[in-house]
Amino acid sequence: MALRLLAQKGGKIYTYGEKIYIYVEETWLSLNLRLLIWRVGERPPPRAELIAEGEEAKAIATEFAQLLERYTEAKTMKGTAKEALMRSIKEKTLYVLT
Repeated sequence: MALRLLAQKGGKIYTYGEKIYIYVEETWLSLNLRLLIWRVGERPPPRAELIAEGEEAKAIATEFAQLLERYTEAKTMKGTAKEALMRSIKEKTLYVLT
């Protein structure tokens, strides 16, 4: 939900350590890049770095929405196929942020 709003209306994206934080319409969404765990409501620490806002944040949110769909698909898989897809999602996430 927050990703769709961010893709449509814009917002802000922060990063700190192994996590990214998305803020849109008073809603926070975080992603742990190491574990690929999404959480709603987790705020970034005060030292987090703003990496995108406005139109740039919209573009990144669109990419993240696609990654979230793939992540949901990967959770239902097993074995090496799951590992390969999870690795691909993590690599794509890091690419989107750079």
